[in-house]
Amino acid sequence: NLKKFSPIKKKIIFNKYFAIIKKNQKKWNSLFDDEKFEELEFINSRNDKYIFFNKFLSLLSVRDLLKKKLYDNIEVISDQTIYNYAYQSLGQKIKCVFVNRNPITININFFILRNLVNLFKNLFLIILIKLLFLNRKIEKEKICLTQFPRFFSKKKDNFYKTKDYFNLNFTLSDGIFIHDGFFRNIIKIFNIRKLKNTIPIEKYITIKDIFASYMRSMITLHKAKRNLLFGLKINNLELTKVVNHYFLNSVKQRLFLNIYSNALKRIFKKNIREFHLFLFEYSIGFYLIRKIKDINSSVKIFGYQHGIFSDKLLWFSFLNISKYKKFYMVNTILAKNLFSLKAYKKLKLTNDVQLIKNKSKIYPLKIIKNKYKFNVLIILGTHDTEEILFAINCLLKNNLKQKIFFHIKAHPKKKITNIHELDNRIKIIDVLKGSFQLILCSDTTTISYDLINSKIDFKIIEIENRN
Repeated sequence: NLKKFSPIKKKIIFNKYFAIIKKNQKKWNSLFDDEKFEELEFINSRNDKYIFFNKFLSLLSVRDLLKKKLYDNIEVISDQTIYNYAYQSLGQKIKCVFVNRNPITININFFILRNLVNLFKNLFLIILIKLLFLNRKIEKEKICLTQFPRFFSKKKDNFYKTKDYFNLNFTLSDGIFIHDGFFRNIIKIFNIRKLKNTIPIEKYITIKDIFASYMRSMITLHKAKRNLLFGLKINNLELTKVVNHYFLNSVKQRLFLNIYSNALKRIFKKNIREFHLFLFEYSIGFYLIRKIKDINSSVKIFGYQHGIFSDKLLWFSFLNISKYKKFYMVNTILAKNLFSLKAYKKLKLTNDVQLIKNKSKIYPLKIIKNKYKFNVLIILGTHDTEEILFAINCLLKNNLKQKIFFHIKAHPKKKITNIHELDNRIKIIDVLKGSFQLILCSDTTTISYDLINSKIDFKIIEIENRN
């Protein structure tokens, strides 16, 4: 239970981890000019998405437990081989059994081969885009980042909710969120062609750009592996393999974005006055902001809040000490709620932080009393679906006679595939409406903001093994 860890102990562990990151940041930026360390998702390791910091704390807790008693046999069953050395450093002889094959390191030869295959796939897709959008041009001075079909409904963008902007669509990947397969991308491209006011950014990528980006990626990754592998040990817990795994994955994600660098020059050297984007707090956002400011400093950049935001994020601490912070400053930040607005003002990425004037969603939900049965509504986030469902299922199996019913609203991006394994008192719902005795929200869902504004009572689900 990570809630039992003292804040002082957590702070000590975090400071050690943070010091290692700062050391590698200096080394990275001395080796590479065009890919800044601040643009790696590794330094935006959100606790809701990445569990490794929580796992460090859990393993330290196990280590303390093993100090109290000598055991004859200890066996660890895991599905993550990257933690092998961490388990072996817990203080007693441990046998590890791994139930799947998750590579300990990113093999450079495999990376080259896989990226060569992806290169030719992307080459085909970009040629297809060029043919289908041959006569389409950017027709407005104000453009916005889109990711069809995300935030689209009935062929219209539902995020910016204005006809004043021209949609610049990232179709193949953004290095983080878009991971569509080859054939799905083909279908998506044909669907984008049906949209008005939209053009894929990939139209502006040349064949030369693709091969140049591929070669640069190979060289940069090889250089990163040789010069920047982390050595991380906290209280004798060996964490080097774990951190390097996430670090190199983050490097790969960032390197893919280089495919867009020259395309951005072709777009933003022209008469573009404004660029509006969500994901400005992520790797792709940092990359785009720095590139656009370098190409055309007169372009005004507007960053829109995406998801949960607070001042308790790793990159928040990191960016505030970075000498490159000015590269990522925008003209205006548009926050979804007052809580986030205050956090953005603390970050000081701009002097102009505004509240988005969209009306809060009003959900037809009520809290009522019921003597005969207890209905609980649970609103899940993106990254904690499996953990929460597992906990509920266990609770019900241990209370077979209780008339308690759970109504689960999953995140739109998340599909619940193991419905047949769930207790029959668990029901998956599509629409938020109805009367309940209790409403529980994941701490990663933005719906909680709407419930606050609607004055609907709810509680936040606390997961013991998350910090």
